[in-house]
Amino acid sequence: MKSDQVAIDLETGKYTTFDARKDSDAEISDNGEFIYVFEKDKVTKAKTR
Repeated sequence: MKSDQVAIDLETGKYTTFDARKDSDAEISDNGEFIYVFEKDKVTKAKTR
């Protein structure tokens, strides 16, 4: 399953996207500042702001 993500700053309207690869999974941190993407043996941490 592919798990593309988008984070939108409601104050400014700016957004960040992350296009995931096939067979990946993603989680958003509790504070909403990071997206963690899990791909096979690799973890990517993307800042949302």
